[in-house]
Amino acid sequence: MEGDIISPTSGLRHPGCGINAELLNNMKKEYDAGSQLYEKFANSRWAKITYKRDEVTGELNELGHENVGRGSSNENRTDYEFDCQAALYQAIQYYCTGIETYAETATAIIHGWATKHKNWVGSESYFLAQGNSCDLVAGAEILRYTYPKWTQQNTDELIKYLDEVVDPLVNIMVGQPLRAANQGAIDFNGAITHAVFKDDKDKFEKCLYAFQYDGMSSIYNLILPNGQNGDSGRDSGHARGLLSALTNAVEVAWQQGYDLYRYPSAEDARLLRGCEYFCKSLLQEGDPNWIPFGGYGAAFPAVATGLVTDGLTCLDIAYMRYKQTFGMDCSWIEQYPYKWVDANSFFYKYASNVTIKVPEYIQSLPAFKSFTYTSLNSADLQVVTINVDPSKPAPVVERNGNAGSLSGYGTWTDDFKKKDDSFTFLYIPITGDGSFKVKITGWDKEIDNASVGVMVRDFLTKDANFAEVGWSRKWQKVNDTDQWVSAPTTSRSRNGSNVSNGRDLDAYQREWPYWFILERRGDRIAIKASSKDPDAEYWIPKGECIMPNNETLYFGIYVAPKDDSKGPLKVSFSDLQIGTLSGE
Repeated sequence: MEGDIISPTSGLRHPGCGINAELLNNMKKEYDAGSQLYEKFANSRWAKITYKRDEVTGELNELGHENVGRGSSNENRTDYEFDCQAALYQAIQYYCTGIETYAETATAIIHGWATKHKNWVGSESYFLAQGNSCDLVAGAEILRYTYPKWTQQNTDELIKYLDEVVDPLVNIMVGQPLRAANQGAIDFNGAITHAVFKDDKDKFEKCLYAFQYDGMSSIYNLILPNGQNGDSGRDSGHARGLLSALTNAVEVAWQQGYDLYRYPSAEDARLLRGCEYFCKSLLQEGDPNWIPFGGYGAAFPAVATGLVTDGLTCLDIAYMRYKQTFGMDCSWIEQYPYKWVDANSFFYKYASNVTIKVPEYIQSLPAFKSFTYTSLNSADLQVVTINVDPSKPAPVVERNGNAGSLSGYGTWTDDFKKKDDSFTFLYIPITGDGSFKVKITGWDKEIDNASVGVMVRDFLTKDANFAEVGWSRKWQKVNDTDQWVSAPTTSRSRNGSNVSNGRDLDAYQREWPYWFILERRGDRIAIKASSKDPDAEYWIPKGECIMPNNETLYFGIYVAPKDDSKGPLKVSFSDLQIGTLSGE
């Protein structure tokens, strides 16, 4: 294949779902030269010419099932995972060897699943839809542009399958925020891969936007400036999974002409920092400068250790781009002993003396638009009670510049879908894009399940749509001692949209003061929290949701003692700030 085929309607480049013409031609060259990595690839079960074929007749076995699941049900899960991988491997084998049997097998796999699979039956089937399906799609993308017997019907079948079965579980494809940490990276990879195959420029551009701005899984939320990722403190396997999915997605973007590798800059190439940190922290068995951070909203006490020895094509891709394409230093990746160990490492292996040329059409993303904050006077905030018992005393607000306190009543409810919220709200209307930041410094009473936090609402009525993040008080055992603790910061919304959310924070994180941020960009609300300080490195993404695109929304602080007979509850705050987007 001489080069990319550019779509006349979208401008997207094909094949370009992670394996493009450049990589295919390099693989063919390595195959012709008798590469050892090719032999390892060819000997994997998914690349064998006998895959899913009868040992006697050589005929293909039945392929595809109606139901597939992962999690609460694992029905036909292994078949789906294996067949998706085989579709890609068989397509590559066809390109390298020219043996049509491989193309026939890959085409049959894709046809079988695209026409038979109708239902997801497991609680975690989104992993299959967002992750494993990428191999199925990448295999089809190769055949579509290299195999003469691939037909428009084959393409239409797969697009119909993606539209009706797979993509409803891929968040960007249905207009929803990404998931978090490794799940967010997998979600992102699924969306950008499917968008390219479907030649959907609009969805592709939404993926680029999510890479910069998603409230849970933008590059800024997935990887900190020091290289930690959202799963670095969880375990090294999940940290690897995050990097693997993210690297695959960034390579898809590269093949479409966008350089996300050196984003936000060559000096702060966040993905490189993530891969380098992964290798360094595992080789050194720790990190003395660990930042309690987690992409799920979980703050981990230390970086996870334990060398990962396989599934490391993220390092192979990183080396190919950062070292061999850009000539950048990636010394920790080079030191890591388990590179080029996977069957699919073959996809990205260039001779050591090769310098890969940067195509002329490669471009960078537009500059990130950040919020600029100014102090907000508490006198500019208004107070309202929402659904509070009218017999209760009026709320009291103490104001002192950008600090103060709010004292009020409210019974609140854990089941927010019932629309019987009851709380006191100190707020400011914000029109258009904007941000609200505050430091909550404490409360005055130990009331079980009392709740305080920050909230944005579209109306000041009890049945309004909202997004919030808050704390509650609980009496429980900590280190075998009964004591009052601040329950985890939890984020919620009520608006009918999908909501990415965080896990519980460990007890050591439950301390005042605590910073909160609510950011609005268009119809998206991003929720952040930090127990340390307002430095961006410490912000934990707590959630993102879609709010109805009202011109004006109401941002503020809420308080609810839960048990009004023990109220009012007083919450203190300081450092009120309001944010506007740069350039607006």
